[in-house]
Amino acid sequence: MTIKKRLVAVAAATMLAVSVFPLSAFADKEAKYEKREVTAYKYSMDKSEKMQCLFLNDLPDVPYVDVEAYLDSIYTKDFTTSADGDVYTVSGNGMTIVADTAKETLTINGFDSNFQLNILELEKKEDNPEYVTEPEASIDGTEKPVSIDYSKYKIDLIGDDGKLYLPLTSISNIFDCVYRLAEYINGNLYFTSVMSRSGTGSGYYDRSPIYLKKERSQAMIDYTYNELCVYMDYFFGKPSKAIISKAIAEKGFDKALDDDYPEIKQLLLSKSRADFHLGTLLLDDATDDGGHTAMYYGIFGDLQIFPEDQKDNLIGEYIVRIQESLKAQEQIAKMQTPDNTRDRVQAAREEKLKNATKVKEWPEDGVALYVNGKTALFQFAGFIHPVVDDFVWSLDYASKNGVKNFVIDVAANGGGEETIAHFINAMMANKQKNNNAVVTKMHSAPTGNTINTKYVLDLDHNGTIDDKDKSVYYDFNYAILTSKSSFSSANMLPCLAKDNGILILGETSGGGTCMGSQHRYADSVYFAAAGLYTMNRKDGTDLDAGAAVDFDLTAKNADGTTSYLGFYDFAKLEECIDKFYGVTQEAAPEETPQQAKVEPAKAVVDKDAAPPTGHVGDTITAAVLLIAVGSLAVKRKDMD
Repeated sequence: MTIKKRLVAVAAATMLAVSVFPLSAFADKEAKYEKREVTAYKYSMDKSEKMQCLFLNDLPDVPYVDVEAYLDSIYTKDFTTSADGDVYTVSGNGMTIVADTAKETLTINGFDSNFQLNILELEKKEDNPEYVTEPEASIDGTEKPVSIDYSKYKIDLIGDDGKLYLPLTSISNIFDCVYRLAEYINGNLYFTSVMSRSGTGSGYYDRSPIYLKKERSQAMIDYTYNELCVYMDYFFGKPSKAIISKAIAEKGFDKALDDDYPEIKQLLLSKSRADFHLGTLLLDDATDDGGHTAMYYGIFGDLQIFPEDQKDNLIGEYIVRIQESLKAQEQIAKMQTPDNTRDRVQAAREEKLKNATKVKEWPEDGVALYVNGKTALFQFAGFIHPVVDDFVWSLDYASKNGVKNFVIDVAANGGGEETIAHFINAMMANKQKNNNAVVTKMHSAPTGNTINTKYVLDLDHNGTIDDKDKSVYYDFNYAILTSKSSFSSANMLPCLAKDNGILILGETSGGGTCMGSQHRYADSVYFAAAGLYTMNRKDGTDLDAGAAVDFDLTAKNADGTTSYLGFYDFAKLEECIDKFYGVTQEAAPEETPQQAKVEPAKAVVDKDAAPPTGHVGDTITAAVLLIAVGSLAVKRKDMD
């Protein structure tokens, strides 16, 4: 996904001005509700149970769920509820949730230190493979709680018969970063894995009924918008690359829209669901962080798998709205013109490495090891767990064959699992041969806590984590090769390596500092957003500005585009490595135009950014979004 320019606000003549403050309409403590049992499917159609839910008379499509029962469905630990008048306390898994249903306030103690522990496993666990222990978290100073005043958002918290009830989307937005949530479709609850493919026809349940309703009640309009404000104010990572982040941090999402995006706010408050989702599409420019956030993501994902005839459901109406909106067409055009940096890096690699020895290739992992003279280049396309095996094999080979320089190439890498980055960084940083642990610092958006997360690693890669791992170190001059296409974990790796004195070459990396996850609007359409944790450098700044290079290896082509051929010129790589590490050259070769001396880059980290918030995770795959856009383009052509 390209880094998009900010939308120019052009008020359409047909749009009416927003005349009422949207947060004023939902709450009514006298509102009547009914209690009824709902079938809750637990991650499979083969496992279900009855769950008590409340339904407000004017909001029948948003169940209020029993918080205790909901949390019991996503954690392996049991929760309990106690009540004292209007105050309800739900406890479990090291957390205590206290809700005052008269004041509409909610406080969670122990959230940052516990909420990611004891999550219900659905399949073989892959998040914590053999080479790394379960991460240990600690908080700097006294842990601050999550504190939300729902009265400001006109959202009711309800106590009934000794139990605490919250709207499904509200409780989901608090806890869906454990990658488990539930959605309500056709009278049933379906618990699901957040990051599994959520589109209709690809999950264990049918999501297509949500697209049959094309209009929203006023209560649904207000609740959907108000809860979106809660999410953006408290749980959105506010990555510094996103234009709107600073305004949200300073004055809140609602006021940020009022001041800078009133036409988008009006669409978000529309009776038409198609207009609402058009608003989420137009919101993308303001929230774009390079790949983790896409507020329109769900409807575009589902667009691919619906039948050709879309006239009678929401998606058909949505396509018409896009056709009618000049801004939407401009947005689609931007999405269909992605940054081709990765392609150009890969083309340069292919051209320049023809004469290098490809020692070994792991095509299923997207990994290859090249050696030229005293320098090895380890290239991989994504942070997937098998890369660790390939990396250790390559280190062993290079060590046994007299290699002095080891270059790790993530210049065409879009990110993935962060533990691979921690393993590589631990290996490079262990010069004193006394440490096999990595400690990272993260900032929590909803609390402001600084969280230290410790990973202990199996550096000798023998399947056992013990003290022997502390002495593992390969004595190479390490370098990391990056480009603006290096995103998420491929950005975290060089940022944290730079703190450890490792050489960074190429082009400043592309950013990506928050965890990636999926979330739900109240109507069950999902969106992707930078999550609540932001990875920080040692100096406390987030990673969104990327890792500034020590030597810039880019050049300009005659047509003004960037050339990446210098990335794979081994003579240049060796010269930069020798300069950085103070290596005395045995015999400097006569300089040729192709081997011009490389001067240190002047790039600096931009620290004038919004307050950091979030944690690193998988990038939204650009190919998925482009397939969706391509599907839209085909359907638009058919309709024409």
